[in-house]
Amino acid sequence: MAVCIRARASRRYAGRSSTDEARAEALGGAFETWLAKREAGGQSFNSDQLRVLHLVKEQIKANAAELTMFDSWRFDAPPLSMNGGFERARAVFGGKVELERILSS
Repeated sequence: MAVCIRARASRRYAGRSSTDEARAEALGGAFETWLAKREAGGQSFNSDQLRVLHLVKEQIKANAAELTMFDSWRFDAPPLSMNGGFERARAVFGGKVELERILSS
């Protein structure tokens, strides 16, 4: 599974350039916009799903400098791995197909 990053990112990480920091800020903002659009369109997420989505957002922001795709292996890295990784994400979204659909939207 690979998901294109069409976004922008917020939080300071050691050793980041101002360009990397700006990209992280933009990615975080894009995530919030994406989430708001989904909810305005009638899609709702439960608390477990929101937790996974926010962890994905943090993973994207933390790796903003080199990230062009969000691949499934990233679920095996902290903080996602510390919260059940890919198996947990798959479970809270009701399966791999639904998880991929959400992440690719």
